[in-house]
Amino acid sequence: MKCNTLILYPIFIFILIFSIDKIVLIEGIQLRGRPDPTPLENIFHHMKVVAGDLKKNKQPSVLFLGTSRSDVFKHLHESNIKASALNVTEKESLLKISFETRAVIRASEFFIQYSLLRRVLEEGGRPDFVMIEASPEMTNKNGPFNMRYQFIGHVYPYSYLISYLNFMEGELFKESFIRVMFPTYAFRFRPERAISNFIANKKFSEENVATALLHMQAPVSPLPADYVDFDEQNIPAGVYKERFEGYTKHLVNDNILRNYGEDPSEYSALLATIHMLKKYNIQHMIW
Repeated sequence: MKCNTLILYPIFIFILIFSIDKIVLIEGIQLRGRPDPTPLENIFHHMKVVAGDLKKNKQPSVLFLGTSRSDVFKHLHESNIKASALNVTEKESLLKISFETRAVIRASEFFIQYSLLRRVLEEGGRPDFVMIEASPEMTNKNGPFNMRYQFIGHVYPYSYLISYLNFMEGELFKESFIRVMFPTYAFRFRPERAISNFIANKKFSEENVATALLHMQAPVSPLPADYVDFDEQNIPAGVYKERFEGYTKHLVNDNILRNYGEDPSEYSALLATIHMLKKYNIQHMIW
């Protein structure tokens, strides 16, 4: 009997800790005890504002998901279109469409795309079309912007942690599973901070985040009048060698494609993004 009691004590303590830990899922408690958001978390929370703008928009809308390569689409902002060297017909055609580029995040990858898109859709934003940037370096498990760096150092909503279990593998799966089991760890919850903020009646505010973030991303000016573009079948040899061959060699030898190793979790995150778009019947394209 005494032996059975000794066995039950650790089980009882574990259940007690496990149950108390779930108190952190109460929003009012969680928001007072969590740390200040990171820049990436600021962007994530700002997607609520993006969703609100999409709901109010009366024009057909295109949402872009991508890295710095997709910065070029910021030239499609209404003010830039009006100030561009395009002819009247081209301007009128483009101005009939709303181009949303606030989900274009430098140094990101498929995991971030999935998270940002989910936030927009869950907040009621419904773009008519979504453009998804894809490139080999976004699946490089040895790259500096791999999912493990984007996930480990940030706080994500509890429901997202559960969804991440569908495509994360190995150490990332274990990390996400532990966060699901123990929310205090997931939200980096500090009881002393929660008590202090409760006394001061302070808590994390998404509205404050959105206000501070409005000009976080660098603005893009209109394309210059002397801007030259090339049809993909007629790129001059010198331009191709410099911009394509040279840049690719730089990525492979000295940059984010060095020591390339495919990360199946990143690829699965892309598939999860596509599945989500199909679920909401949103047309999309990968470029």
